[in-house]
Amino acid sequence: MRHAIALALLTTGCVGQLGGDLRDDPRPIDPDPEPIRVSLAAAPALEPDGACVALREGETLLDTSPEGDAWLASDEALRVVARDGTEWALPYAPAARPTYLVAHDARAATWIASGLIERAVPGGLRRVHVPAETGTPRWLCGDPEVPGPFFVATEHGLHAREGGQFWRYAVEGDALAPQFPFALASGACTTATHELWFADDAGAWRLDLSDAAPALRALEAIPPGLAMVREGALAAAVSDESLFLIEGSASSEIVFDEGAPASVTIGGGRVWARLPTMIARRDRDGEWSRIELASDDLHADATGAAWSIAATELCRVETDATLSISGLVPDDRVSGARALVITTSAMAESTRVTIDGSVVFEADEASTTFDAGELPMGAAGWHELVASAEIDGAEVTRTIAYEVIDTAPLSFERDVAPFVATHCVSCHAEDAPSRVRLDTYDSFRARAPSALARMVRGEMPPSPMDPAPAEMVRTVERWIEGGMMP
Repeated sequence: MRHAIALALLTTGCVGQLGGDLRDDPRPIDPDPEPIRVSLAAAPALEPDGACVALREGETLLDTSPEGDAWLASDEALRVVARDGTEWALPYAPAARPTYLVAHDARAATWIASGLIERAVPGGLRRVHVPAETGTPRWLCGDPEVPGPFFVATEHGLHAREGGQFWRYAVEGDALAPQFPFALASGACTTATHELWFADDAGAWRLDLSDAAPALRALEAIPPGLAMVREGALAAAVSDESLFLIEGSASSEIVFDEGAPASVTIGGGRVWARLPTMIARRDRDGEWSRIELASDDLHADATGAAWSIAATELCRVETDATLSISGLVPDDRVSGARALVITTSAMAESTRVTIDGSVVFEADEASTTFDAGELPMGAAGWHELVASAEIDGAEVTRTIAYEVIDTAPLSFERDVAPFVATHCVSCHAEDAPSRVRLDTYDSFRARAPSALARMVRGEMPPSPMDPAPAEMVRTVERWIEGGMMP
């Protein structure tokens, strides 16, 4: 099912209807989960390994970065614990104890504290401005310091920062209102499919942002009222009795003989479920194993390992060699070269990095740390980086998808005027029937925000002409954000 979306521009209050057509879902997901009963009695028993640290009084685990850095909060400070157990406290204090946090890497995170959004940057904190009309932030996704989607959920609904403005999403007049944290893709709002996944009391949803007219599609495989977790094509949620799992277009409902899952987390293509007396883990090949470890809280990361809290101790749960990448995170938005460092949890005989199949770095000396230097990340668009290392005769591999963003300044004459000439001058030239001109740089610049708002809502060009293509809408957004150069 596809619902039409309306956007309200908070700074002007204008509301318009988007995408009223009911297009077919290009990525349908089975709405009827296949019931599966799983017994772990005969499943392989894995021996966990990893560093442990004692929790301080009142300390909680808020999030882990994609590369496995645990971010802990207490009333006094934020503390970060690396994969090897080394730790440090942030040298600056947030506005208050964060209630929600998205960890980007070992040194960077964005959080909500006392109704404010703050971003840790080198040397201090930066307050993220959000219009008062949005309400009090509850959850967020994305990194406000890099190009790409940035969403905020408040008591007033779902909001996105686009074209330098904040927009509120609504369906048939009712604001979209996530009731749980976003189903993050390693902290990012969206992947290459341009979909934001979230849940409310009415169900689970995919907000498809791949078109100029967004579409809301129901995830009927996930029952209403359940929080979701997500990584790539994997998504999961737990009820009082079952684990609901989506993998690509397939869905399943899993019931464990060992008891109902208390929570679920996904990382590195693995699904981890907290059961009453153990951890159940579904590996990348679809097979289940068990870890005889009681856990009070569990957070997996993209390396394929996890952090677990039991009583007053935080422990790293690793069952095999891992590979981490510093300088790039899953579903990252990139402009320019990136300096990458590959780190392995055990001695590696060699390592290699490819981008879209082409080797960009390789080393044959034995080490646990490989400095790949600054690597060109490719042309604008989505790419795939694969890092691999040979450890104890076996290959350990990580795959990261990322998007290269073209941040070169756009000009009106080169990038915007051709669209204006073919789609706008018939109504908005000097001798056209409309009294509003948009055919010159000065006239379009003066009305650029309102023109963008109408393009986003599908009102410009007007019917019966086709709406502005999504790529053109993004071009006008970039032109505005880049300073509206002539």
